[in-house]
Amino acid sequence: MNGHKKTKMLKYFFHILNFAIISCLGFGGGIALMRYIFLTVNNQGSLIEFFNSLKIGFFLGIVFSVFLILILFLLDISSRLFIVKDKNSNNSQSIWDIEQCREIELSGSLNEVLNIARQALMEITSIRKINQDNKTQSIEAVTNVTWRSFGEIITISVTLKEDNVWLLKCISKCKNKNVLFDYAKNFENVETWLGEVNLLIKNKG
Repeated sequence: MNGHKKTKMLKYFFHILNFAIISCLGFGGGIALMRYIFLTVNNQGSLIEFFNSLKIGFFLGIVFSVFLILILFLLDISSRLFIVKDKNSNNSQSIWDIEQCREIELSGSLNEVLNIARQALMEITSIRKINQDNKTQSIEAVTNVTWRSFGEIITISVTLKEDNVWLLKCISKCKNKNVLFDYAKNFENVETWLGEVNLLIKNKG
């Protein structure tokens, strides 16, 4: 395992740990507060019961977080590994990222390149809306909400490298910046786009 991939994995697990702590404190703290309020209403609230409520809440928070993380983590990991295998991707080291990016160089006129990029974009599942701006040489698409995320924003930028040679960059990211698990949806988006671009070039040739 190279250092770059290891860093991505560590970052991924750090986000999971952060999510687990927040879940534990949120759920456990809520349980502790509700228990202590109930005891106080019934004239049983005391300093001892306050700390007992914290202990119970903390314990239940840990159980809840472990259970939630275990389910979401296993589902997320299995989705990522499945997508990598299904797409026969050479970009497996980037599977740990939520935001995904792919680049490819194409030859031809600007209109030809934009048309190829747009056609490939339309092959992505759950695409809802596509906006093309010829002035900025960019395309932006929005996907529908799915069980895997609340939707993604996919942007394609086209930059001239030399005469009739263009660099296309496709970026897919979740609408919600705080998403931790996307079940490889962004990875699938850019891999599908890149695969369709290559297919269109092959058929054109």
